[in-house]
Amino acid sequence: MTPRTKRQLNVAARKRTKIPAEALTPAEYERLLAAAKAHSPRLYAMVLLARNHGLRASEVCALRPEHVTGNGTVITLYRRKGSRPGTHPLTAEEQAALAPFLEAPGTLFVIHRTQFYNLYRGIAQASGLPPSKQGPHSLKHTCAKLALNGGAPIAAVQQFVGWRSLNSMQRYLKYSDEEASALCLPTAGVKK
Repeated sequence: MTPRTKRQLNVAARKRTKIPAEALTPAEYERLLAAAKAHSPRLYAMVLLARNHGLRASEVCALRPEHVTGNGTVITLYRRKGSRPGTHPLTAEEQAALAPFLEAPGTLFVIHRTQFYNLYRGIAQASGLPPSKQGPHSLKHTCAKLALNGGAPIAAVQQFVGWRSLNSMQRYLKYSDEEASALCLPTAGVKK
């Protein structure tokens, strides 16, 4: 077997075993955020921003001090993979978490996305999250799902998270039968 064929087989095997990301429940997110805060201020800020703004790992790692404007109250997000950029307000919690990183040159967190993935996976495992929630992309899923469950219009969520099409959104919004019933039965006028 040639090295190229062996490499192609390894890539194919990794693709087959990839577990799709799932959204975290509010309780899981709180455990994860507490673990991130206990680990380091940097990881805490990264997890907070990724979840609150629906950022990919590479987008969090590419943030720069100049993206934070308005005396630290606004952040401009430059999305990857063809998603739309956007400008979002920062919460007081996010402002406090970001403050120590705003003076450094270069990127805010000085970390590669692979390092962020590994750190995130470590705290996710320590928090008892299942494998489908042990990658930082689950934070983007969480942002979208919680916004929709909270009553945000689909178009607003699409704009906020940067999706160009509703087809992108469908990959993120998976509901179990129990979740779908809990959300839809009350709105259809059916009593539980």
